[in-house]
Amino acid sequence: TPNGDGKNDFLYLEGIECYPNNKVEIFNRFGSKVYETNNYDNKTNVFNGVSESSLNSSGGTLPEGTYYYIISYDYINNNLDGLKNVQKTGYLYVASN
Repeated sequence: TPNGDGKNDFLYLEGIECYPNNKVEIFNRFGSKVYETNNYDNKTNVFNGVSESSLNSSGGTLPEGTYYYIISYDYINNNLDGLKNVQKTGYLYVASN
């Protein structure tokens, strides 16, 4: 609910700070990318329900609805072959209130 009330105003990704080499992408129901960033950090670099105008012709606050996300990050596994890129996917709901 990106309405400025201080509750759930941005997408909080628990533990993302442990993987600074990350990428977050968010798509609308038509498959158009509405948000993309590298080095998501839950502080200054966050998704707050606003589309980047370069990725979405309308720009501004996104309409209420379900969105698809892809989070990718590098994971170092010393026991196996070292660096591994991991992808997590799922859905999030942007509400207007």
